Amino acid sequence: MAGSHRIFVLHLASGIIEPFAGAGPEALRDGTYQEALFAQPNGLTLDDNRVLYVADSETSAVRAIALSGPPRVTTLVGTGLFDLGDVDGIGTAVLLQHVQAVCFANDQVYLADTYNNRIKVLDPKTREVRSIAGTGIAGFKDGSGNEAQFNEPAGLATANGKLYVADTNN
Repeated sequence: MAGSHRIFVLHLASGIIEPFAGAGPEALRDGTYQEALFAQPNGLTLDDNRVLYVADSETSAVRAIALSGPPRVTTLVGTGLFDLGDVDGIGTAVLLQHVQAVCFANDQVYLADTYNNRIKVLDPKTREVRSIAGTGIAGFKDGSGNEAQFNEPAGLATANGKLYVADTNN
């Protein structure tokens, strides 16, 4: 639920929905599930080791929530509200603009860097991010890698060795 800046959990057996992570105020802060702060969390994906990755849109960050072990929220890339840009790199050097979707596959986290009109990939171990598709200019153009154009990509899914992109304005 983006407006409350929290991650909620739905218990399928009982139908009960309750807050899981995030204290409520809009910000970027790491900590326990209850201490952490989010800013419009949007997309979620789960890896094979029970780590939940979150597209924290308003901070243009990607966060990791450990579902086993100590209850902890950690920022992989992104530095805070309104720290925007289009810079590949490692950790705090990375700048994104309103990431709305994340998708885990092949030990990587794929990102829809929505307002930069790009698809990027994050190595969660090294925190390195690199652009893999999109020119960065809004448009509609097929092509490979950085020849393709998107217009606010906002959803990602993988199947059969392919990455599918929901391109909002195309």
